[in-house]
Amino acid sequence: MILLALSRSAAAESSFWDVLQNQVSVEEFKAFILYVQELEAENAALNNKISVLEESLAETRQRVIKLEELVETRDGEIKLLESENLMLRQQVTEYKFLYENTKPTAFDKAATVGLGAGVAAVLYFLVQFAN
Repeated sequence: MILLALSRSAAAESSFWDVLQNQVSVEEFKAFILYVQELEAENAALNNKISVLEESLAETRQRVIKLEELVETRDGEIKLLESENLMLRQQVTEYKFLYENTKPTAFDKAATVGLGAGVAAVLYFLVQFAN
């Protein structure tokens, strides 16, 4: 059975070549073969370009992944610095509030002067009393 199929295939191929030889000249067939070879060469060149482009794409994807990781890291650092900056602003506001509210008023200054005068008067009387 296999031999029968092979013999039919060979017969069909043989008749194909007979028909081809009757309808196509040798020069046309050679031109066709050269054309097919050119197409195969062009196909090989295009496959090489595809390989180069695929490698370049893979490298670019790796770079993008690294850049995304770097951006995420920098975003975290920026958020940390913003948080730190906010805390510093709050501290400055608190120090400003403390500074403004702990400044001695005119009344506080007068009380201090009065206290100093009182101490001086007491010391003067003690010195006068001791003499």
